[in-house]
Amino acid sequence: MFRIILVIIIAYLLYLIHKNIKSHSRPWPIIIASVILIFVGIGAGGNATTNASVEHRSASEVQQMKNKYLNEKESTSDLQKENSELSNQEQKEKSEKDKILIAYNQQKPQFQKENEQKQQQEKLAQEQKEQQEAQQKQQEEQQRQAAEAQQQQQEQQRRQQQNQTPAGQPQYSNDQQGQMVWVAPNSGKKYHYDKTCRGLRRANGNITQMTEQQAKSQGYSLCGFEGG
Repeated sequence: MFRIILVIIIAYLLYLIHKNIKSHSRPWPIIIASVILIFVGIGAGGNATTNASVEHRSASEVQQMKNKYLNEKESTSDLQKENSELSNQEQKEKSEKDKILIAYNQQKPQFQKENEQKQQQEKLAQEQKEQQEAQQKQQEEQQRQAAEAQQQQQEQQRRQQQNQTPAGQPQYSNDQQGQMVWVAPNSGKKYHYDKTCRGLRRANGNITQMTEQQAKSQGYSLCGFEGG
């Protein structure tokens, strides 16, 4: 609007200059005013153009900034939403953990009691097992000792039966085949009722036991020390 008014004024001044020239007047004041107005108009137009450019650029920048702000706001909103969801999730997980911890603390004495009972039962079972094993070993040892004692007793009885009876008493075999006697195959042809008979001293322990019938059948005769 300012530029239009300025153009109208300049056109009017030019008209006055033209009129004064035709009338042979001195139009210098009008010419100077016209020049000043022209420069002012140019400057104003330039400034207006510059201002318009600046305004246009500022508006573009403002729009860009506005768009950037909206984008950032939208991103921020999304981030805030995500943060809120994460925070809610963390809070929920923390709440679940707290519930589990509370429940565990409440049940902890019972767990400890059950664990102690279990350990005691295992210990008692182990002790009973060890006691049973010890008793079993003891029984086996007693049975072994009894078997050995019985075997020794049987061996002793057998030896007693095989050895001579007291002096003057003949000895008989277990199968009742006749009276048992002692002979020295390498030291004479005598048989003896008594294992300690002095007639067997020369045998130096090299003696053999057999029945009296066997000794007689092999040519042995009764020792003179015992035959009386």
